[in-house]
Amino acid sequence: MGNITSDVHMSLDERLRKARESIITAFAESPNFLAPTAGGGAAPCTGTASEVVHSVDPQAAAWGQHLDTVTVQRGIHGVAAAIYVLSQDGREAYPTIRALVRYIRCYEEIESKLSAAAVCANNQEHQRRSFSNVIKLAELWLALEGVPDSCVSTQDLRQQYAQLLTSGAVDVESGPPRTKAWGFQLGEQPTKPDVIPTSFAVMALAKSGADISPYVEYLKWALENDNSLDPFAATLVLYSLVFFALPNGRTDPPLITDAEMKAYFDRMWNRLYPFMAQDLDSKAEYYSGGGSRYVHIPWQFYLISVAAHVRPRSAFVSSNSKSRIESLLSQTETEDHLFQYPLGGLHPSSRTNAIAVAILERLAQDYRHRPIRYWFASKFYRAQDTLHSRAGTLLVRLVAIVCLIVAFVFAGWKSFDPASIVSGIISSLLLLLITAGGGRNNDSL
Repeated sequence: MGNITSDVHMSLDERLRKARESIITAFAESPNFLAPTAGGGAAPCTGTASEVVHSVDPQAAAWGQHLDTVTVQRGIHGVAAAIYVLSQDGREAYPTIRALVRYIRCYEEIESKLSAAAVCANNQEHQRRSFSNVIKLAELWLALEGVPDSCVSTQDLRQQYAQLLTSGAVDVESGPPRTKAWGFQLGEQPTKPDVIPTSFAVMALAKSGADISPYVEYLKWALENDNSLDPFAATLVLYSLVFFALPNGRTDPPLITDAEMKAYFDRMWNRLYPFMAQDLDSKAEYYSGGGSRYVHIPWQFYLISVAAHVRPRSAFVSSNSKSRIESLLSQTETEDHLFQYPLGGLHPSSRTNAIAVAILERLAQDYRHRPIRYWFASKFYRAQDTLHSRAGTLLVRLVAIVCLIVAFVFAGWKSFDPASIVSGIISSLLLLLITAGGGRNNDSL
């Protein structure tokens, strides 16, 4: 496994950008990617999800939840993830992006034709619920925002989704006055407000320029007063507040202060730090449409990005935080170029890796805007790696042995005991040889 500073010629910023580019490349090499034809259009590769869609609309493409396998499965989460990531891949991805946007724009028509032809169709209830799911609408909005107009215009779709989200917010009866939030599904009665869909909706509407203050107040209230709040979901809440709850104008008061950010984060960090020792995500269950649904929350990504922003000299450089960043970066250096949780199934997730791209970009942005903070983190990481290396271990041991020799010599000299001085030096040298040998054995494991 590589280290964060394994290449002495690469800064932490460079490694973050390289990891992000690796994941983008993996999306472009996915079986569902559509390569441009000689005529400038789109042609299917081997991805059966896209082949299925092509059977009724040759100009459309689809994407599923898995990145590295051929499957007919497709859905809004996967399509939104692909649009978001491929929009950062340059003009070579434009044909695929246009085909994916067409699938979203003509979703009902395409899936209805597939249903009529009995060809791997998503059922009609799934179709209906996909575009009333708050998380899917918010992720679509965030993905479409990054699509260049030179590729395809998405302004009408973004306006449509923002209006759906805004009109779907409900009053929070148990919270502060004049606060609003979302349940998981628009129009579902009764609607129980929840922090997870509300956090996603806040991200999208904040970028759209809408007034998000009623929703921010609900999220802050939940962090402060809701004793039943899932601690892993709370990381998503804080992420949305720290990076998206920004005032519309420079003279407007902040929706969340630096002191509030740090107070929320410190409570969260103290509670969740023991769970940062290995790669873990969280699966939130909710009940909708007569059955249970699930959404994965890569809470460690969110917590680390907030740590870099509010506690760059403490939490961000902690051993567990460093290990999680190292895991993300080192996995992108493998042949697959993708991040995968050990308990996350057999195949890397499109959605999880799209979120990883967003987090890596967030960290790189923070690095550029706050170089001194990240300089400290980068130097700290490099010092840790040096001390944990074979040469560093031997150096530390050598310094320790020298100190011991000096102590023995001083003690023997004070007592004027030549035998004590000689025995101290000999024992110190033997200890040096033993520990040096132990270092070699440990390195060979």
